[in-house]
Amino acid sequence: MVFGGGGQVGCHLIEMASATGHDLVGLTHEEADICDAGAVGDAIAGHSPTCIVNAAAYTAVDKAESDAMRSFAVNRDGASVVAEAAAILRTAWVYGPFGTNFVKTMLRLGATYRGGFIDAEQLLRIAASLKNTYYGRYLEAVAQEARHQY
Repeated sequence: MVFGGGGQVGCHLIEMASATGHDLVGLTHEEADICDAGAVGDAIAGHSPTCIVNAAAYTAVDKAESDAMRSFAVNRDGASVVAEAAAILRTAWVYGPFGTNFVKTMLRLGATYRGGFIDAEQLLRIAASLKNTYYGRYLEAVAQEARHQY
């Protein structure tokens, strides 16, 4: 299941899953607002997913300063709601190959980022590998691999 299924990363994950034979349910903001714990819980209960990805985010950086409350509500509080409901693997800086995104911008500017980031295809592979494993497995090796690729 993907929260934020209507966004750039969510759409790409759904495309990748479909192309590789995985069944992935994508939920838009209208279908499940991640800031609403009840809506998140209902979505999880209704779909019984084996893996949950939170691709929902407030990404309009220029607007975030004037709409700080909403950006914090989605990117901090909403992410926390999903994490608590799902007890999910957690990573940051997931991106897709289309459009503009933070990683492409930083690479274009010649900036370096030492944190872990992975692309949507890697995240899908991780989700598939976790299907039958303990939920708490942390994938630092995958993050290391991603850092070396970029």
